[in-house]
Formats: sequence, C-alpha cells, structure tokens
Amino acid sequence: MRLAVDALVAGLDIDVLTRIGCLPPDREKEAPALFDEALDLQHLVVDDRRTTEARWMLAGSLAGLIADGDLAADVGGRLIEQHLWRALGRPPALYPLVGATIEHDALAAGDTGHEHHLRAAQGAIRARAAELASSVAAPTDATSLGGGSTPVP
Repeated sequence: MRLAVDALVAGLDIDVLTRIGCLPPDREKEAPALFDEALDLQHLVVDDRRTTEARWMLAGSLAGLIADGDLAADVGGRLIEQHLWRALGRPPALYPLVGATIEHDALAAGDTGHEHHLRAAQGAIRARAAELASSVAAPTDATSLGGGSTPVP
C-alpha cells in the first residue's frame, strides 16, 4: 500500500496503483501481478522525465520497504532489477542492490542447501537497500537521465 501511495504522489496516476493500495489483507497475494501491470511499458513513456523521476522514486520506495523488512529482500531486489534498473538504463547507483540480488538468486538456484548462505545474501540485499533508500533521488538534470549517471542524494 505504501508503495502505491508513493507512486501516486510522484505522479504515476495509474488506476492499478489505486487497486494495489486498496487490496484487503486476504488478497495481498495479487499485488505482484498488479505491480507488473502498473510498470507495463504501455502505461509508461520511457523518455518522459516525469516517468524517470517516478521510477527513481519507486526504486527508493521499494528499497525502503526492503530495508524495513516490509518486503522480502529477494522479491524486492528482483522487482528493482527487472522493472526499474533496466527501464532506467542500468544506472550504477542501483547496481550494488541488483548485484546482491543476482548473487542471492545464484545461491538459491544452486544445490548447496546452505540456508545460512541464503540468509547472509538476503542480509546483503537489505543492507544495499538501506543505503539506496537513504541516498536515492531523482536525477536533477537532463544529462543525468541516462544509464551512466548516479542520482544526486
């Protein structure tokens, strides 16, 4: 719900975000599919400055949810990697969190069965998310909108 409200405040006035924010607790499992719908490129114009700013806001908001423990670290990391990092042109500012997510997923895919390694990887994602949440801001000039820029904290 917090993420949907943040997105609406940032200017992503998309009906599906309102539906996410209003989901009753017994239907929260529907949120990821609705979130995917909200990020569908049919709804977002890639080169629009406002959309770019909203994506940065969403990255910071998701990072805050991960850091606070309100969103599973691996799930939130994947949302940022698959929907925001790529859409923003793979900016270096998001790579520490994305890299930690990729490392987690590689461990999870292996047959190691070492739960303590997965917990450590989730902790790394949460730590990178906390760093991101405390520093991310939308780029402030047109030259920083591409993938080679780091948002100004």
